[in-house]
Parts: sequence; C-alpha cells; structure tokens
Amino acid sequence: MIRGLTALALALLLAPATPASAAGAIDDLPYLGDWECPGGPTLSIGVWTYDSGEGVLEIRSIERDGRSFILTMTDGYGVGLSMDGDRAMAWLSMASGDGFDCHRTD
Repeated sequence: MIRGLTALALALLLAPATPASAAGAIDDLPYLGDWECPGGPTLSIGVWTYDSGEGVLEIRSIERDGRSFILTMTDGYGVGLSMDGDRAMAWLSMASGDGFDCHRTD
C-alpha cells in the first residue's frame, strides 16, 4: 500500500475532525482544483462539488485536521484527502479503502 495512505488512514480514524467552517476560511482549502491519481480517478474538486468522472456530487460536509480532510457527499459517500505540499495529495475512499497518490493538473 502507499506510504502516505497509512498515515492518512490513521489520522482520519484517530484525530477528532473539525468542521471546515470552524477550522478556517472555506477558500483556504488546498485540495481545490483538478487532480490525476495514476491507477485511480481523475478528480475535479470545487468548494462544494466533487467529480471523480462518474458525475458531479454535492459535498455535504468538510472535516479538517491540519492538512487532512474528510469530504462527505450528500449521498453519504466519503473520501479522505491528505495534502503533501501544494501539488500532491493522498486520496482514500472511505467506502472501499482504496487509496492513490494524486498530483495536481491545474
């Protein structure tokens, strides 16, 4: 498994998350933009939208712990994101446990 994902999974499971509105400005979300995850999805993430190529989903909640985030969609699907600088992040499906290292394309 990918090294960054182990740390991400532990951080997301053990740390109490803070709603993004309480954690800082909503426009200070480093994962906003377009991402390619080799072997996995191509992502486009807006402030309240998430698109992995299977259709745009509305984000219901954003939980933040430092530079790690959990996005929960209105349909209940969730992903964990952990930033590694400004151009790389680890992506983790909360449903399947699949994980990928992603890089910014925009």
